[in-house]
Formats: sequence, structure tokens, C-alpha cells
Amino acid sequence: MNEETIRLLLRVTARISGLLFLVAFAGHGLRAVWPSDLARRIEGLRAQFLLAFAGSHTIHLALVITLAMTIGDGFLREFPRHGLAIGGFAYLLIYGLAAAALVDMRTQRAVRIPILHSSAFQGFAAYFIWTVFALVFVGGVFRRPATYTLLQWPCLAPWPCA
Repeated sequence: MNEETIRLLLRVTARISGLLFLVAFAGHGLRAVWPSDLARRIEGLRAQFLLAFAGSHTIHLALVITLAMTIGDGFLREFPRHGLAIGGFAYLLIYGLAAAALVDMRTQRAVRIPILHSSAFQGFAAYFIWTVFALVFVGGVFRRPATYTLLQWPCLAPWPCA
């Protein structure tokens, strides 16, 4: 795979992951604002959306590693270490949310992992991940306006609901 193909796949997986996370993240708020069968169903499928998001973003991570191996030293010049640290921390949170979602699905919520199921962890993780997506997508408007303009509005939507 060449660098151009890897970068394209990175953009595609980032957008798919962003959409899956947005649906999982916004389900509860959507039901509160728009009580309907569809909103209840979206909220009820939160665990499935979180697992799909974790899977999609794992593919994204594999592509990031592939890009790093492809461009070598240029990778750290293009992507600063602090950005990689923030991204790594976000991945830990993603896998924590996914683990909690998997336990919920497997046990019909009969089993709880205190840290992962705490509202403090769930809220912090969701808003941290959402903030990373928002910063990347909104920041992308200045680099590629045609590509990112439609993606910025859903990222900004949760602020009034916070």
C-alpha cells in the first residue's frame, strides 16, 4: 500500500468512526429532545454503536501504524508527540467504553465493572473523545473546507446540551 492510499483510508476510517461515535454519544440526548421510537432505538443500540466505533477505530489505528512504518522519521515531524499521546489516551478511553459496552451486552447489564460503568468515567471518556473529534474535524475546515464543512456541525451540536 502506498502513502496516498493509506492517507485516504485514514480519512475514511476517521469519518466512519466519527459517525458511529456521534450516534452512540448523542442517542440519550436525542431521545430527550426528540422522544420517538427511532430515538429510543438509537439509544438502546448504544453498546452496539460503541463496539462498532471501537472496531472501526482499531482499523484506523492499524492504518496510523502502517503510515508511521511507511514514512519513517517523517511521521514524528508531521505528527507531534503530544498529539500522539492525546490520541493514545483517547484509545485507552475508547477501549474502556467498549469493554463496558461488551459486558452490558453479554450480561444484560447484570454485571458491572465499577470504574468502567461509573458515570464519571463514562462522561469523561465520551466528552474527551468527542472533543478530540471536534478539534480534528473543525480544524480540518481550514485545511480542506469542502471535505470537513459538513462534519463540523454535528461535532459542535453537543455543546448546548452539556
